Amino acid sequence: MEKAGLLLQNTDLSVNEIALEVGYQSYSHFHKIFKKWYRQTPNDYRQHYSPEIAMN
Repeated sequence: MEKAGLLLQNTDLSVNEIALEVGYQSYSHFHKIFKKWYRQTPNDYRQHYSPEIAMN
């Protein structure tokens, strides 16, 4: 999950691409685990920590 957080902050990869990159075959499973880990969705995390990437 830490790698996923860094990718969300520092790249413009889609959440689905990040899920695959960190080893999840299912976007929905990745989303569920990410939300449990960070207490927010991957998109919310990206907007909070990288507003310039989220705007693209």
